[in-house]
Formats: sequence, structure tokens, C-alpha cells
Amino acid sequence: MNRFLRDLTLFLVGLLACFATMYAINTVTSELNAPRVESEILIVGNSHMQQSLNPIYFESAENISQSAEPLYVSYWKLNELLPRSSVSIVVLGFSYLSLSPLGNRKLTDERWSSTLFNRVYTIAELESLHDIKVDRLGLYRAKFKNMCLYPKWSHSNYMGHYFNFEKSVLADPDEDIARHFLRDGKNVDISMVALAHLDSIVALAAREKIELILVAAPVHDSYYERIPDHFIAGFEDTKRELEARGVRILDYSQLEVVDDEFLNVTHLNEKGATRFSKLISERIATPE
Repeated sequence: MNRFLRDLTLFLVGLLACFATMYAINTVTSELNAPRVESEILIVGNSHMQQSLNPIYFESAENISQSAEPLYVSYWKLNELLPRSSVSIVVLGFSYLSLSPLGNRKLTDERWSSTLFNRVYTIAELESLHDIKVDRLGLYRAKFKNMCLYPKWSHSNYMGHYFNFEKSVLADPDEDIARHFLRDGKNVDISMVALAHLDSIVALAAREKIELILVAAPVHDSYYERIPDHFIAGFEDTKRELEARGVRILDYSQLEVVDDEFLNVTHLNEKGATRFSKLISERIATPE
């Protein structure tokens, strides 16, 4: 028995040493290979930005948006990237969906949290979430898997890119509306976490002396008409408040777009994104 315990102890010590070595290696590689944005314009946000703004139509731009990205993740990304990048303009997606508490569920719901944590394990700032419930064990699992099991050259899973499709499939918007703005069939309230992180992004841009431009991409009329009234009112109130603080907002949520320029009721397809990208590029280049 004593020999068994000794061998088990040696095995566990060796295993922990391996984990510690992998963690040290990955800490170094994550710092050495931390992404730097050399473009003048940085496009950030969820899939609405990811599939709406093609950086090739801008003079110097990079789109790092990702699907289902809440504003708190956009803040974490910008807080990580801006101090070591040459960015002078941040284009941030801002929409009715941005104000939804759907993003809070991604911190606890197993369907989304695993994907989220595997993206942000190196940049997550849980203290910015204050009293919001977080599956911390899930985050620690993601960090352990990515940092302690094997050496990785890159840890920038939070960096997205533009992509799109040529097709157009306009299904009934009720399912999207229910997922974005309802819980158990009832309207949800505007997310205070989203508003707080939007304010943090405004403050971060000001601190880094970077121009922040908020962009609302077009949505289909059938979707817009079903957005709960208090989200439309909250969106307009937030717009007015930010504009009063000097933030430039390009609201094209109700831009006239023909059906074959939509991928679905909430996203543009390649054809629509080409036209929209050129429009936003021109607006950004034109001082107000």
C-alpha cells in the first residue's frame, strides 16, 4: 500500500508538473503572438457587423467581429487590442439586439458558454460583469484545456473575420424575435450589462484617443416591425445620449434594402454587404 501511495504521489506530481510546464509555455506563446491590428479602422461586433462590413471596401480596415458577440466581449477585445495597435477609428456594431440580455445567458447556458469561453479565456475580465452570474467552472475548464494540456502557438480565438454568402432565405422572423427579445414568451428588459459595457467602450476610446463610430446594420422590415416597443425606445434614448456625448452614430437599421440583398431577416448577404460596406466607407471618410 505504501508503495502504491508513493507511486501515485509521484505520478500526480509529475502530471501537475506537466500541466504547469504547458501553462508556462502557453503563457509565453500567448504574449509573444498576441494579435496587433495594423489597420486604421477596426470593425468590431456580432454577426451583424461580421456579415455587413467587408474590409476590402475600406482604405485600411480589419473586421474582427464574431457571431453572437455581446458588448462585454467587444469591450474585452478592444481593451486588449487598442493599447498595442495602430487603430485610429473603431467601428462598433450597435443595434436593438445589442441591448438584449441574451448575451448574459451566454455566460451560464451550456449551449453557448462553451463556445464563448473557448474564445475569451485569455481576455475575459469577469470583474467587469459585477453581479451577473457566470459559469466560472466552465471558464476554468476552457482555460485549462487551452493552456495546460498541449502547447499552442496562437490563443487569439477571439479574433473574427468577415465572411458571407450569396443566397437569400427570408424565413418567418418570429423565431428570431423570440430568441432575441423574449423569455418564456414574455418581453425581457433592456440589459444594464450591455449599457454599462457600451459606456466602458466609449470611455476606452476616449482614453486611447480613438474615434468611435457606432453602426446599425439594416434588418428586414418584417423583423423590425416585431421588435418590442421598449427596445426601440431604449435604442433611440441611448442614441440621443451618446450623440450628446459626441459619439458618431450611423443608424441604417431601416435602410431600404431589397429582399435579394438579405441573407435572412437580420443579416445582409454578399450583395447587400458590398453595397452597405461602400456606403459606410464613404460615410466614415466624410467628416461631419
